[in-house]
Amino acid sequence: MSLNILGAQRFALREARKLSKNTPRIEVEIRRGDDVQSFDQEILKNDEDLKITLQVLPTSFPPARIDDATVLDAGCLLIWYIFPGRWYEIGLFFNQRDVFLGHYINLIRPPTFEVARWVVEDLYLDIWAPVDGSPMLLDENELDEAVTRGKLSVEEAVEVQELGHVMLTRATKRHWPQPLRQWSPELVSQLRLQRDLASTV
Repeated sequence: MSLNILGAQRFALREARKLSKNTPRIEVEIRRGDDVQSFDQEILKNDEDLKITLQVLPTSFPPARIDDATVLDAGCLLIWYIFPGRWYEIGLFFNQRDVFLGHYINLIRPPTFEVARWVVEDLYLDIWAPVDGSPMLLDENELDEAVTRGKLSVEEAVEVQELGHVMLTRATKRHWPQPLRQWSPELVSQLRLQRDLASTV
């Protein structure tokens, strides 16, 4: 990739971090067993078959290690692709310097979408596909613990594991859903323009 293209992409992501007062936002509630967290996210696209949000991790976000080389912490930029009715969501993760880190796949129950809140029930097992490394399953021990604590049945855990291996295979082949294949940093400004024009019609 040329320095000119890389510079243009970094500029586009820096622009993506600039939010206006009237930016449409949503509270996304993540439930993982007894743990419940809420995150404020900008709505970029809100269609029946695809929802895309933008999230900048706040200063209160504690550093979270994904793998030996990757730490997610305050200031990281996340673009989430949520597919209504599907048992997963996919995030594009960027660090504070807007360098792409990789794809993060959350295995979830199909989300529920309320007017002021979207609710996502996390199913413990995740897949991380770093930009310069091999995809890997994460939190298998937490899935086992969920069964032990009665948060998931053995049958549910088996289904989650099976889905995890399916998504791991897809990530290994870089076989992403069609909307993610169209991703570029410039897409954020395009989605904002489309969203804002639609709201004025």
